[in-house]
Amino acid sequence: MPERPSVPPFSCTLGVTGHRAERLPDPSAVAGQIVDALALLRQRAAALRAAEGEWFAPGPPRLTLLSPLADGADELAAEAALAAGWELRAVLPFARDAYLADFADEAARARHRGLLARAADVLELPG
Repeated sequence: MPERPSVPPFSCTLGVTGHRAERLPDPSAVAGQIVDALALLRQRAAALRAAEGEWFAPGPPRLTLLSPLADGADELAAEAALAAGWELRAVLPFARDAYLADFADEAARARHRGLLARAADVLELPG
């Protein structure tokens, strides 16, 4: 009898991008909506994983957020995802230094650098 090939882990990757900080009418309300959406996605991923378990390796779903980490909704989503135990992967549209030049102030740049440090990996595109 042939050996069954290995099965992959159940993975759910969410790509997110949104408005810049100055365009968000109520950042705390947006952050709350993001937290709710991530919780719902976690719940749905777990249900699908349970229903289709034979096709996946044992273990909980791997949840990943993919984001360019712009100042605003992107960073709110990244912070919420990390707090909820999701993996963060950053895809920057430019080299880090060029991208940081577009942030409003040093506080925004520091927040961005902090999220980059917590990302599982960072891809810098050529712009």
